[in-house]
Amino acid sequence: SLDTLCKYKVIVSTCNSASFAYNIGIPTGHFTHIFVDEAGQAAEPEALVSIKTVATATTRVILSGDPKQLGPVVHSHIARDFGLGQSLLERLMDIPTYSSQGGRGKT
Repeated sequence: SLDTLCKYKVIVSTCNSASFAYNIGIPTGHFTHIFVDEAGQAAEPEALVSIKTVATATTRVILSGDPKQLGPVVHSHIARDFGLGQSLLERLMDIPTYSSQGGRGKT
């Protein structure tokens, strides 16, 4: 039940099924942290479904994984043409804020 699930601060799921929390009514902001493991393998929409549905501006989102290893598996050439062959993690790592030469997440 919703009341039982709201007692938990940690719930483990896949990216695709993570939106269940929102769908059953767990309030946005219930979780202080969202960890996406192997984020280098998740297509951007796949990663965002586990973040956008329950995160607020104060929710800490941690993407872990190696963006230079196996990326998202995308069978549709149309989806690849629109950039879905790149993970959210890889796209973020390509911006200057996260540059290994000096950014390291500092703004």
